[in-house]
Amino acid sequence: MMHEFITYSVIFELPSYNIVRRDGHYTEKEIAIFKTVVERGAGYFFDVARNGGIQSA
Repeated sequence: MMHEFITYSVIFELPSYNIVRRDGHYTEKEIAIFKTVVERGAGYFFDVARNGGIQSA
């Protein structure tokens, strides 16, 4: 028996917040929620990147 692991994603480009990849069947409401999370977390994402990436967090 073969098992599949399927992932769906929405990838945003920073700092423009443009969607550069969208896989899956997300509603526009879900996309809006994801965008809000990215916008609110952008400062943290940039701080982590500036300090050497997630390994240093």
